[in-house]
Amino acid sequence: MLAARSRGVASIAQAALASRAKFLHRWFDIPDDRQVVCGISFGYEDTAHPANGFRTSRATVGDAARWVED
Repeated sequence: MLAARSRGVASIAQAALASRAKFLHRWFDIPDDRQVVCGISFGYEDTAHPANGFRTSRATVGDAARWVED
């Protein structure tokens, strides 16, 4: 996703695709011993569309990570 963004392409993870696992297994011929947990959509963001203005709150890096040095 970071690589896509670096090329000007937006992306979004879609965990809801897991609810369509049977279809995805058939469509993409995914073996039964593999599990679909999410997918990623890629495209060019329409920054003027109201839906793309929504942003969720996020924890700070300090609240989410602990840096360990030797």
